[in-house]
Amino acid sequence: MEQLQHLMEELTVWSKGQTPLETLFLGFFLSPDDGKPYIAIDGIGDFSAEEGERLWGRFLKFNPIKSKVIQPSYDTYTSGYDGFAALPGNKVQAPMFWTKFDYETVKKSFDKWLVATAKAPTSALYYDFFPLDLMASVPVEATAFAQRTTVRLAMVGIYGFDEAWTLEANQALEDIRACVSSSSTEEARRSIGHLNHSGLSSMDASKKEMDAMGRRAFGPNYPRLQQVKRKYDPDMVFNRWFCVRPADE
Repeated sequence: MEQLQHLMEELTVWSKGQTPLETLFLGFFLSPDDGKPYIAIDGIGDFSAEEGERLWGRFLKFNPIKSKVIQPSYDTYTSGYDGFAALPGNKVQAPMFWTKFDYETVKKSFDKWLVATAKAPTSALYYDFFPLDLMASVPVEATAFAQRTTVRLAMVGIYGFDEAWTLEANQALEDIRACVSSSSTEEARRSIGHLNHSGLSSMDASKKEMDAMGRRAFGPNYPRLQQVKRKYDPDMVFNRWFCVRPADE
C-alpha cells in the first residue's frame, strides 16, 4: 500500500491549489477482470479535454495505470448512478463525512472494505473532493438549504451479497462509516452532508423520517417548500434522491 500513501500525498498537494472549476473522486473497487482491488481517480472539471489531461496528468506517475479522458454530455454524466441500480445481488449504501485525510484512517477503511468484498464483490468505497470554499461562499439566505458545513463526503456501498448475509452487510457498512470519520471533527460525524446521499428514499421512507431530515436540511424553509411541492407537484413526479414531500391537505 505504499502507492496509496504516495497517491494521498499527491492528492493533498492538488487539493491545496484546487479551483472552483475542478473536483475529484478517489475510489476503491475490485477489478471485474481479475478480482483484485484497484484505485480509481476520477477527475472532473469545467474545461477542455486538453486542460484535463494537463491537470490530471500528475497522477499518471502512479503505475500501473489506465488513463481515459472524455467529455461526456450532461445526460451521460447525470445518469451515471443508474449503473449501480443494475448491479446484481442485494445492496446497502450510506454516506459518511470527513475533515481529516490521513493515511492510517484511509488504510483502515480500505482494509475493512476489502474484507466485505469477499461476500459482496461489487462493493465500492470512494472519497469526494468537492470545492468546499465555493460551496461555503453561497449565502444561506440565497437557497432553501439551511446549512453550509464545510465537510467532505465519502460513500460506501456494500453490493452483490446474498440475502442471508444482510445482517453482516449492514454491520460492515457501519464499521466502515465509523472508521472513515474516526479522525475527523465532531461536525463531520454529525453532518447530513448531501441530501442525495442521505440514505432516505422519498418514496420508501416514512413521513416521520422525511420530515425529520427535511427540518434538519432546510430549517425554517421546510414548511414553505412543502407548500410549493403541494401546489406544483402533488403527485411526486419529481421524486429522485431526497425529495420534499407535499404538505398535507
